[in-house]
Amino acid sequence: MWMTLSCALALAGEPHAGIPVGVVPILGDTVFLASGWRAPIRESSGGEVRVFVAREALSAEAWLATEAVRLGHPGEPTATLATTALARDENVAVSVVRPAGQARELADELLLAVEDGVPWPAPPMVHVDGLRVRVDGMWAELRVSPAPSLAGHVDETPAPLTEGPDGIILAEPCSSGTVRVWDRFGRSSEGRWP
Repeated sequence: MWMTLSCALALAGEPHAGIPVGVVPILGDTVFLASGWRAPIRESSGGEVRVFVAREALSAEAWLATEAVRLGHPGEPTATLATTALARDENVAVSVVRPAGQARELADELLLAVEDGVPWPAPPMVHVDGLRVRVDGMWAELRVSPAPSLAGHVDETPAPLTEGPDGIILAEPCSSGTVRVWDRFGRSSEGRWP
Protein backbone atom coordinates (compact mmCIF):
# COMPACT_ATOMS: atom_id res chain seq x y z
CA MET A 1 0.00 0.00 0.00
CA TRP A 2 1.30 3.39 -0.93
CA MET A 3 1.64 5.95 1.83
CA THR A 4 2.18 9.63 1.25
CA LEU A 5 5.44 11.03 2.51
CA SER A 6 5.30 14.46 3.99
CA CYS A 7 7.48 16.87 2.09
CA ALA A 8 9.70 19.09 4.17
CA LEU A 9 9.38 22.69 3.09
CA ALA A 10 12.45 24.80 2.61
CA LEU A 11 12.65 28.18 4.25
CA ALA A 12 11.77 31.07 2.00
CA GLY A 13 14.63 32.20 -0.20
CA GLU A 14 17.02 30.43 -2.52
CA PRO A 15 16.36 26.87 -3.69
CA HIS A 16 18.32 24.05 -2.10
CA ALA A 17 21.77 23.38 -3.55
CA GLY A 18 21.05 19.66 -3.62
CA ILE A 19 22.35 16.38 -2.21
CA PRO A 20 26.10 15.95 -2.66
CA VAL A 21 27.29 12.79 -4.37
CA GLY A 22 28.94 10.27 -2.08
CA VAL A 23 26.91 11.31 0.96
CA VAL A 24 25.64 7.77 1.66
CA PRO A 25 28.40 5.13 1.98
CA ILE A 26 26.33 2.25 0.54
CA LEU A 27 26.03 3.98 -2.85
CA GLY A 28 28.31 3.00 -5.75
CA ASP A 29 29.79 5.06 -8.55
CA THR A 30 27.81 8.14 -9.51
CA VAL A 31 26.46 8.74 -13.01
CA PHE A 32 25.46 12.33 -13.73
CA LEU A 33 22.09 12.85 -15.43
CA ALA A 34 20.64 15.87 -17.21
CA SER A 35 19.78 17.43 -13.84
CA GLY A 36 20.97 15.33 -10.95
CA TRP A 37 22.65 11.98 -10.50
CA ARG A 38 22.08 8.28 -9.94
CA ALA A 39 24.06 5.60 -8.17
CA PRO A 40 23.65 1.87 -7.59
CA ILE A 41 23.09 0.56 -4.08
CA ARG A 42 26.01 -1.67 -3.11
CA GLU A 43 24.05 -4.46 -1.47
CA SER A 44 23.72 -8.07 -2.56
CA SER A 45 20.15 -7.40 -3.71
CA GLY A 46 21.18 -4.25 -5.62
CA GLY A 47 18.93 -1.29 -6.23
CA GLU A 48 19.35 2.29 -7.34
CA VAL A 49 19.05 5.84 -6.09
CA ARG A 50 18.20 8.77 -8.38
CA VAL A 51 18.50 12.36 -7.22
CA PHE A 52 16.97 15.25 -9.15
CA VAL A 53 17.76 18.91 -8.53
CA ALA A 54 16.13 21.85 -10.29
CA ARG A 55 15.95 25.58 -9.87
CA GLU A 56 12.29 25.41 -8.78
CA ALA A 57 9.97 23.06 -6.90
CA LEU A 58 7.51 22.55 -9.78
CA SER A 59 10.19 20.82 -11.85
CA ALA A 60 10.98 18.45 -8.98
CA GLU A 61 7.28 17.69 -8.62
CA ALA A 62 6.99 16.93 -12.35
CA TRP A 63 10.10 14.71 -12.19
CA LEU A 64 8.55 12.70 -9.34
CA ALA A 65 5.42 12.12 -11.42
CA THR A 66 7.60 10.85 -14.27
CA GLU A 67 9.51 8.57 -11.87
CA ALA A 68 6.24 7.17 -10.53
CA VAL A 69 5.26 6.22 -14.09
CA ARG A 70 8.74 4.76 -14.77
CA LEU A 71 8.41 2.60 -11.65
CA GLY A 72 4.93 1.45 -12.68
CA HIS A 73 2.95 3.41 -10.10
CA PRO A 74 1.46 6.47 -11.84
CA GLY A 75 -0.54 8.89 -9.75
CA GLU A 76 1.63 8.48 -6.63
CA PRO A 77 4.44 11.05 -7.02
CA THR A 78 5.38 11.13 -3.31
CA ALA A 79 4.85 7.64 -2.04
CA THR A 80 6.61 4.64 -0.57
CA LEU A 81 6.58 0.85 -0.43
CA ALA A 82 9.07 -1.27 1.49
CA THR A 83 11.21 -1.53 -1.64
CA THR A 84 10.43 1.78 -3.45
CA ALA A 85 10.27 5.36 -2.23
CA LEU A 86 9.68 8.70 -3.93
CA ALA A 87 10.08 11.93 -1.97
CA ARG A 88 11.05 15.56 -2.37
CA ASP A 89 12.07 18.63 -0.45
CA GLU A 90 11.12 21.66 -2.55
CA ASN A 91 13.42 21.63 -5.63
CA VAL A 92 15.20 18.35 -4.74
CA ALA A 93 13.61 14.95 -5.34
CA VAL A 94 14.74 11.36 -4.74
CA SER A 95 13.73 7.99 -6.12
CA VAL A 96 14.91 4.87 -4.29
CA VAL A 97 14.51 1.29 -5.48
CA ARG A 98 15.89 -1.04 -2.82
CA PRO A 99 14.89 -4.72 -3.16
CA ALA A 100 16.27 -5.45 0.33
CA GLY A 101 13.63 -3.10 1.81
CA GLN A 102 13.90 0.10 3.87
CA ALA A 103 13.64 2.30 0.78
CA ARG A 104 11.91 5.06 2.74
CA GLU A 105 14.68 5.12 5.34
CA LEU A 106 17.27 5.61 2.62
CA ALA A 107 15.14 8.32 0.95
CA ASP A 108 14.86 10.10 4.31
CA GLU A 109 18.63 9.81 4.85
CA LEU A 110 19.24 11.39 1.46
CA LEU A 111 16.80 14.25 2.10
CA LEU A 112 18.49 14.93 5.45
CA ALA A 113 21.72 15.49 3.49
CA VAL A 114 20.23 18.36 1.42
CA GLU A 115 22.55 21.36 1.51
CA ASP A 116 21.75 25.04 1.11
CA GLY A 117 23.67 28.22 0.40
CA VAL A 118 25.61 27.18 -2.70
CA PRO A 119 24.69 29.19 -5.82
CA TRP A 120 23.77 27.41 -9.04
CA PRO A 121 26.91 26.98 -11.16
CA ALA A 122 27.51 29.61 -13.79
CA PRO A 123 28.20 28.49 -17.34
CA PRO A 124 31.83 27.38 -17.55
CA MET A 125 34.29 29.74 -19.15
CA VAL A 126 35.77 28.09 -22.24
CA HIS A 127 39.04 29.51 -23.64
CA VAL A 128 40.57 28.58 -26.98
CA ASP A 129 44.34 29.01 -27.30
CA GLY A 130 45.62 27.68 -30.59
CA LEU A 131 44.87 23.95 -30.63
CA ARG A 132 44.01 23.77 -26.94
CA VAL A 133 40.68 24.39 -25.22
CA ARG A 134 40.64 25.15 -21.51
CA VAL A 135 37.57 24.96 -19.27
CA ASP A 136 37.89 27.05 -16.11
CA GLY A 137 37.24 25.46 -12.72
CA MET A 138 37.22 21.99 -11.28
CA TRP A 139 34.00 20.05 -11.84
CA ALA A 140 32.61 16.75 -10.63
CA GLU A 141 31.99 15.73 -14.26
CA LEU A 142 32.69 17.24 -17.67
CA ARG A 143 31.40 16.02 -21.05
CA VAL A 144 32.29 17.36 -24.46
CA SER A 145 29.99 17.35 -27.49
CA PRO A 146 31.74 18.46 -30.67
CA ALA A 147 29.79 20.44 -33.21
CA PRO A 148 28.04 18.38 -35.92
CA SER A 149 30.31 17.34 -38.77
CA LEU A 150 29.60 18.24 -42.38
CA ALA A 151 27.86 14.86 -42.73
CA GLY A 152 25.43 15.91 -40.00
CA HIS A 153 26.64 13.34 -37.46
CA VAL A 154 27.94 14.16 -34.01
CA ASP A 155 31.08 12.40 -32.82
CA GLU A 156 30.10 11.45 -29.28
CA THR A 157 33.55 10.22 -28.30
CA PRO A 158 34.79 12.62 -25.63
CA ALA A 159 38.16 14.23 -26.17
CA PRO A 160 40.94 13.22 -23.77
CA LEU A 161 41.07 15.54 -20.77
CA THR A 162 43.84 16.67 -18.46
CA GLU A 163 43.39 18.59 -15.24
CA GLY A 164 45.67 21.52 -14.60
CA PRO A 165 45.91 24.27 -11.99
CA ASP A 166 43.71 26.54 -14.12
CA GLY A 167 41.03 24.04 -15.06
CA ILE A 168 40.47 21.19 -17.47
CA ILE A 169 42.20 21.06 -20.84
CA LEU A 170 40.92 19.16 -23.86
CA ALA A 171 43.91 17.46 -25.45
CA GLU A 172 42.27 17.01 -28.87
CA PRO A 173 39.66 19.73 -29.26
CA CYS A 174 37.38 20.30 -32.20
CA SER A 175 37.00 23.71 -33.85
CA SER A 176 33.70 24.20 -32.03
CA GLY A 177 31.57 22.35 -29.53
CA THR A 178 29.77 22.27 -26.22
CA VAL A 179 31.06 21.52 -22.75
CA ARG A 180 28.56 20.41 -20.10
CA VAL A 181 29.76 20.41 -16.49
CA TRP A 182 28.24 19.16 -13.25
CA ASP A 183 28.98 20.26 -9.72
CA ARG A 184 28.99 17.90 -6.71
CA PHE A 185 25.20 18.22 -6.38
CA GLY A 186 24.50 17.14 -9.97
CA ARG A 187 23.55 20.63 -11.12
CA SER A 188 24.69 21.18 -14.67
CA SER A 189 25.69 24.13 -16.76
CA GLU A 190 26.88 24.47 -20.34
CA GLY A 191 29.58 26.39 -22.20
CA ARG A 192 30.32 26.60 -25.94
CA TRP A 193 33.24 27.40 -28.17
CA PRO A 194 34.00 29.31 -30.30
